[in-house]
Amino acid sequence: MKVTSNVTNCCCCVPLKTGVVIITILWLLFGIYEIVTNTLELATPTKENSFTYIKVVDIAAIIFSGLITIGAAFGLFVFIFANTSRMLLIYSKIAYGIVAINIADYILSLIVAIVLKSEVMEHCKQFLFNRIPDNEKNNACSDNYNDIITSIVMSAVVTTLFLVYFAIVITAYVENKQNDNNNDNNNRDITEDDIATEKHIAAEKFLVEKTSNL
Repeated sequence: MKVTSNVTNCCCCVPLKTGVVIITILWLLFGIYEIVTNTLELATPTKENSFTYIKVVDIAAIIFSGLITIGAAFGLFVFIFANTSRMLLIYSKIAYGIVAINIADYILSLIVAIVLKSEVMEHCKQFLFNRIPDNEKNNACSDNYNDIITSIVMSAVVTTLFLVYFAIVITAYVENKQNDNNNDNNNRDITEDDIATEKHIAAEKFLVEKTSNL
């Protein structure tokens, strides 16, 4: 049994179609927000965001958020102008692509944090300059670095679970749409067959009547 066959609503109470529209709009707004905030951070360099670690993460966020925005914009276009089974199927695949983009974003953030650990630690020590004794800086910065790694991992797990669920909701809606279209086509075929059968029976009756009159 498909996982999507058990999904009849979004978040237990919202109809699938409405849920898909809400998800798409949220993705679109999130993507735009991330692009704007990270672009502004890069465009206004300060002592706090001048480190390579932060720059790399910002650039990656802009790229990945741009892809998410494009995918969400396509989904919104499909719902408004091209709500067909074929286009919806494409969007359902894009939804899983957004999941993959999210995972790639967090993996890259984790790799950058590990590779540039020394810079992260140095950034921390400069931030703590004259705030705590030198002998406590290493421990404080190590704890801060571990918090960064933990935050990345936890955020990745939580957001990925949500995004996978959203992708499943979209797929469930697409499958329901396809099933409805198939049922309509079957009903149309049955109706056409019934009409053809009735015409055939009427023609036979007509021939029988003509023959009997002869």
